[in-house]
Amino acid sequence: MPNTAVIIRITTRPGQRAALRARWDEHLRARVEQSPAQALYLVVEDAADPDTLHLVEVYTDPAAMDRNAQAPWFAAYLAAVAPLLAGQPVMATGDLVWAKGAPV
Repeated sequence: MPNTAVIIRITTRPGQRAALRARWDEHLRARVEQSPAQALYLVVEDAADPDTLHLVEVYTDPAAMDRNAQAPWFAAYLAAVAPLLAGQPVMATGDLVWAKGAPV
């Protein structure tokens, strides 16, 4: 089974990207670091838009992605960041077919 890649674009209200990052650090960072199912996780600050953050995740176990999405701790993160967002995050998923420097 191929690895699942997730790309998420999050746009915050003006000037709230740093606050979003702080909430990410508080709620998700340790879980990502401890998750064997997340082979790669990138947090990218958009160079052209100071209010946009991109997340890139690679899951070796697609079921783990579903479990994370349903977990109470993820719901707590979503509630914490909701006031910071300018709209719904945009998410794309797919099968990872090639990557330099990351397991496929």
